[in-house]
Amino acid sequence: MASEGRRTKLAEQRKSLPSGPGVYLFHDAKGKVIYVGKAKNLRSRVGGHFSNPVTRGAYEMVDSIESVEFLLVASEAEALLAEQNFIKQYRPRFNIRLRDDKSYPFIAISMDEEYPRVYFTRERHRRDRVYFGPYSNAKRVRGTLDLLGKVFLFRSCQGVEPGRRTGSPCLDYYIKRCGAPCVGYVTPEQYRESIDGVVAFLSGRYREIERDLEARMKQASIEASDKGTYEEYVQRYFAK
Repeated sequence: MASEGRRTKLAEQRKSLPSGPGVYLFHDAKGKVIYVGKAKNLRSRVGGHFSNPVTRGAYEMVDSIESVEFLLVASEAEALLAEQNFIKQYRPRFNIRLRDDKSYPFIAISMDEEYPRVYFTRERHRRDRVYFGPYSNAKRVRGTLDLLGKVFLFRSCQGVEPGRRTGSPCLDYYIKRCGAPCVGYVTPEQYRESIDGVVAFLSGRYREIERDLEARMKQASIEASDKGTYEEYVQRYFAK
C-alpha cells in the first residue's frame, strides 16, 4: 500500500491542480507515464480517481501513482487532442482506449471542391478542408451527419465531382436527402448556402440556422401554396 508520505504528496499535488480543462498524466515511482486522461475540470477529475476507484484495475493504478503532471488547455477539444497525442507517445499501460492507434473522429468539409462533401474522418491533415472535432463517440458523429444530411441536403457521393456515370440523380435525391447538384437542380451558390448552414450548426450558431430555415420554409410555403397551409408545410418538412 502507499506510504503516508506519498499520500500526502499526492494530496498536495491534487489541491494545486487548476479547475480548467486539460490533460493529466500519472507517473509511477520510476517516472514512467502509466495513465493519461483528459478533463473539463482537472482538479475534480483527478480527485475522482483517488476517491472512487471502482475496479481492481483502478485500485492497482491508484496504488502505482507517484506523481501527477498536468497540461492546462483552452478547451475540451484541445484536451481531447492532447490526450490522444500523449497516449500515442507514452503508450501508458493503464490506458485501454486508443491503444490500437485509432484517432478520435472528426467531421470534415471539403471546401476546396465546388460542391463540398461533409464526411466522417479520423484524419486532420489537409489544409483545404474544414474540420470539426475531435469527438469522443464515433456513433454519435455518424448520427449527427445523418441528421445534417436530412436538413441541409448535401451530397453523399465521394468523388470530387458530384454524381454518377449514369447522369441521373441517385436515390438520395428521391428520398429528399440531396438537392442533386449532379444534374444541376441546385446551383453552386445554392449548395454553398447549405454548406454554410452545416458550418453554422457545427460552430454552435443555432439561432442563425433557425432564422435561415424559417426564411426557407416561408418561401417554400409560398411557392407550394396549392399544397396546403404554411403550418401543414412545416409539419411535412420536419416529418421528413
